[in-house]
Amino acid sequence: MKKFMYLIIVCAILGAGLSALMLLDHYYPDAHARVISCGGGIADPCYAVSQSDFAAFLGVPVAAYGLFFYILIIFILLIADYAGGGYATVAWLFTAALAAAGLLADMALGAILVYMKSLCTICVFTYGINALIATLAALWYRSLRAERGAGIREITREILGFAMEPDRRAASSLFIVFIVLLFFAVFSTATILSVKTAAEKPGADDIMAMVNEFYSREPEARSLPARDLALGDEHAPVTIAVYTDFLCSACYKFYQVEKQVVARYRDNVRFTYYNFPLDRGCNEYIRHTKYQNSCFASRAFIAAARKGMFEEYLMKHFGAYGDIARRYTLDTALLIASSITDADAFLREIQSPRTDERLIEDLKLAESLAINATPTLFINGRRFEGVPPREVLFKIIEREAMAGGKK
Repeated sequence: MKKFMYLIIVCAILGAGLSALMLLDHYYPDAHARVISCGGGIADPCYAVSQSDFAAFLGVPVAAYGLFFYILIIFILLIADYAGGGYATVAWLFTAALAAAGLLADMALGAILVYMKSLCTICVFTYGINALIATLAALWYRSLRAERGAGIREITREILGFAMEPDRRAASSLFIVFIVLLFFAVFSTATILSVKTAAEKPGADDIMAMVNEFYSREPEARSLPARDLALGDEHAPVTIAVYTDFLCSACYKFYQVEKQVVARYRDNVRFTYYNFPLDRGCNEYIRHTKYQNSCFASRAFIAAARKGMFEEYLMKHFGAYGDIARRYTLDTALLIASSITDADAFLREIQSPRTDERLIEDLKLAESLAINATPTLFINGRRFEGVPPREVLFKIIEREAMAGGKK
């Protein structure tokens, strides 16, 4: 009998870990060190789910409910294992009830994933854990029935009689107190995280002020030339042209925002990149070099796009940004590419005259648009310099998508 308890405890520990991970992901979506991969491209479905309107219920993240659920199961089974006797039967009844509730919740959450068309692998892992807990609870019941020769009704009556014994009432009262304290601990932690992260975000008035300032500018670059350095549907109602230096620290910050945008609005947004390396080695329109060898990075990205691996190269480049930004060389570009394609062929593409031609075209276009900082964005033609707060960018995208007839 104890083997079922121990197996359920192991499952609940795994579930609690995943729930804690999803809770942090809900409040800190900018964290780039992800423990579990959730999708093979930049459009991370776990981002999409954790930041969606379905990620919270009654103002509390769904992940917090999951964390409470798993910790409660762990506590019940550990107490039963320690106390022995009739507590094992009590533990089974509570575990079975919680497992049934978990399966019902998973059915609703699974339907939401289907509706969102997002395969959140972390979410699916928790559904599998809950199904395994329910299966183990069913096997545990078979063991109890074989041992006691009684069904659920008899077991329930036995438990009620057990709970009414005078020397057991204190234990029952303490159990109820623990549930209340556990509920308070988990949900107060979620509230603290909510308050802390809210303080780090711009307020509603600030967001609207930035959005209104953006729309006070006239569109100035509606028809930029097409580029292979692009992400998203070419027919998307919102196009964001990004003038960037791929070694620029602010551009790296924008990449973190961009991942959330692609995950949240993948059918409505298209990003197109134009090179403006802040390196006098190839950019004669700047006074001083700010990011040494960023000309190599620009050529590498042009080469990656020509070889049809722009998105993968972009992810690997920024995934290693902290290690490569200050000591980037041509060898760095080749090392990144070697995990995707043949490095020699990639080098030939970097050194190709057409790669230089494309870089020169981007720089001349930047000069005509008076680009002097990276990143500089053109959102459906309107300029935005710097990294917009994600809340501001979300508002702009939603407004532009509505104007384009999509949601």
